[in-house]
Amino acid sequence: MAETINWTLEVQIGGGQKESVSQALSVEATDRLVAFTVPGGDNANPGTKTAAVQPGGAGQVQFLMISSNLYDANLTFAVDGGSAIKLDSPQVFFGVGSVALLGQTQNKFVFTNKAGLNKPATISILVGRKAAP
Repeated sequence: MAETINWTLEVQIGGGQKESVSQALSVEATDRLVAFTVPGGDNANPGTKTAAVQPGGAGQVQFLMISSNLYDANLTFAVDGGSAIKLDSPQVFFGVGSVALLGQTQNKFVFTNKAGLNKPATISILVGRKAAP
């Protein structure tokens, strides 16, 4: 059974110009990975955590949102063995086109935390996708 993800993005520059876009995205399945913690670490001993995000192949993910209680240039994630991406702000990917920027598939995300030994990061991932074949 299809589900709908409704989203709105509003951006305002200073106190002036404001732009807003909205869309309803129909997906076959949603997954919310329960919040998990990436231990704090540093360059010598980074904290790591792997998350299995979705079971399907290429083109399955249509919406992906990654949020955290910590945003830092030293907190990164890599998708299916790809290059590290800084989690220095929430990451939101709307539609198959933008999700494809993460690589062909979005199965395994490896988070690495070098922000500090006393700075664990709690990560939450929300996925909208086609049902696995």
